[in-house]
Amino acid sequence: MLDLTCKDTICAPATANIPSALAIVRVSGSLSLKVKNIIFKTKKKQKNFIATLGNTIQINGCLIDEVLCTFFPKNKSYTGEDSFELSMHGNPILIKKTLKTLIKIGCRLAEPGEFSMRAFLNKKINLCEAEAINDLINAKSNIATQIALKNLKGAIQKTLSKSRDNLIKSISEIEARLDFPDEELGNENKKQILKNLKNISNVLTKLLKKFSLGKQIFNGIKVVLYGNVNVGKSTLLNKLTGKIKSLVHHRPGTTRNIIEDIIIINGIPIKIIDVAGIRDIKKTNEIETMGINLTYKTLEKADIILWIIDGSLKNADYISKKIKNNCPIIKVFNKADIVKNKNNNLWISARTGFGIQNLKNKIKNILFSKKLDINETFITKERQKKEIALAKKSITIAIKALKNNLTQEIIASELRNSRLSLDKLLGKSTDENVLSLIFSKFCIGK
Repeated sequence: MLDLTCKDTICAPATANIPSALAIVRVSGSLSLKVKNIIFKTKKKQKNFIATLGNTIQINGCLIDEVLCTFFPKNKSYTGEDSFELSMHGNPILIKKTLKTLIKIGCRLAEPGEFSMRAFLNKKINLCEAEAINDLINAKSNIATQIALKNLKGAIQKTLSKSRDNLIKSISEIEARLDFPDEELGNENKKQILKNLKNISNVLTKLLKKFSLGKQIFNGIKVVLYGNVNVGKSTLLNKLTGKIKSLVHHRPGTTRNIIEDIIIINGIPIKIIDVAGIRDIKKTNEIETMGINLTYKTLEKADIILWIIDGSLKNADYISKKIKNNCPIIKVFNKADIVKNKNNNLWISARTGFGIQNLKNKIKNILFSKKLDINETFITKERQKKEIALAKKSITIAIKALKNNLTQEIIASELRNSRLSLDKLLGKSTDENVLSLIFSKFCIGK
């Protein structure tokens, strides 16, 4: 569990542990300036913000590396506390030696996400902005990076700020009358509160409606290639990705494990998943049967299923087992290169590439049944969805209570619940377990 006291001075590599031209080691905490002055030796007297090449880091006179050091006082730093960064040569041996030295003189190795957690605890960022940092690091497409940047700049808070202010006003209006039971809520006040609550509900509904797409933009759309053995699923995976990801052979049952790769269609990552072909298990061995069972489990989690059919067979053996998923299913007839008379179905040749663009367009049409506007605000996390859904539920109950002239105590209670959910969303009301879960998904050094 992450330390929420921020008492320790922490250190970590902020770059990958591989040989590279440069690497960064980050230090943050109350002892940062003292630690910097012990380890960092300048050629001449310089201001804290300035460093020049030729400076060194050393301990007890032992040279470690020639580096650039940048110090950030707490009012100027990412974490909201004194910190510094060492830009050094990217040799993992040097990084390891530097970290070992920092720990010897009073630092502790940082946990995953601990720098960002301190930025949150020191009110440099809110919780949704912190989550956006992780989204930005892991974004797989240009659209995902743009949405993450918007959220890092406070898009979610800006979208909700007016609604939250109006919610607080409505709570104050109703609670003011709880101390004076004889004073009823006037019609005009009631109308204004109802209007405010409906507007808030509309904002929350809009965010919830875009959650599924927002999540898919970051996690990728799962497109499963499904069909009988030898219909060309593996060949199609290779053609779509432009890589030899899956072995192709005329013998049935070649694919037994899940094989996947990501392609980008209109800025959204599409995870193409090849699975074992389906056939009568009486004709399979134990390993292939395991693969077929895994196929059906994978289908249950698909966002789109491409049902690949061998178009060269007069009586194609269509799969009879019911797919336990209500996602869109696209029937794709393969082997168009050896079929002369084609009907109006969707035809492709996974071998030659014929019809592949039509297939991509079909997938795109399903994804973009409504125009994607990246200028809108997207929520991307289950936690965000949960809190917004709870806030909306309480608003809905409060609206119903108002219309039915129920007691003001009930209305006030529901509105307070709604505000609490919004406060949890933005991290104004914090839970240690929630924070640990969020920041533990970050990389060390961020």
